[in-house]
Amino acid sequence: MTGPHNRIRVVAAATLLACWSGCAALPPPKAPATDSPPHGKRAQNSTSDELPQAQTVHACLTAAEQLAAEGHAREAALLYEKARGLDPQATDYSRRLAGLYDLQGDLARAGTEFHAALAAAPHDPDLLNDYACFLDRQGSYAEAERLFHQALAANPQHERAQVNLGITLGHQGRFQEAFDTFSAVVGPAAAHSNVGMLFAKQGRRDEALRAFQQALAMNPDLPQARAAVEYLTSNFPAPQLEIAGTTRER
Repeated sequence: MTGPHNRIRVVAAATLLACWSGCAALPPPKAPATDSPPHGKRAQNSTSDELPQAQTVHACLTAAEQLAAEGHAREAALLYEKARGLDPQATDYSRRLAGLYDLQGDLARAGTEFHAALAAAPHDPDLLNDYACFLDRQGSYAEAERLFHQALAANPQHERAQVNLGITLGHQGRFQEAFDTFSAVVGPAAAHSNVGMLFAKQGRRDEALRAFQQALAMNPDLPQARAAVEYLTSNFPAPQLEIAGTTRER
């Protein structure tokens, strides 16, 4: 625990919410083909037009991927949009832009891109999980829950979707279901700790404290639960607590 005048962030059990919730890593963009065009007049025109354009698209995609990895969401989005204008088929633009617009707080564009991405890949568990996370943060809990279930139907071993489903159930006040959902992935002690974090986020201090104490009774070596108990019994206001993974590190 840090000094008494510093803000303390309590991390959920074994950093599982941090590691498993949120968006999936995206594959690297595909480089557009740069094969030589057919012979003839079209080939002559292509020498000055198409090949430089393909190179420009490839350069935009490569730079956008790097900028996104470094957290420069706006600049990355601009480059993806430029590449899309030149070659709409070069990569899965909507899937990439959805997360970038979400990071910028442009919810309308993010929602539009998520819809387009899902139209192209409606059974992709990572994409379903990502869009459900987006909806959960907007308070659309029932729709987020539906999409998490779809992700798990597509891949029953999708642990991030399972943990995120538990978070969404907790946001709806369904804490027993959230506990059961967490337990299937992290075990009962860590599940109690995660439920405690959900209670704390809702300002339900006493229930949060009981959940953390239950976690420690099962596993005294859970540092996050121990830190949370110390935090909740101090003079710090509970609203400062954060559930790792419910906001995009994204």
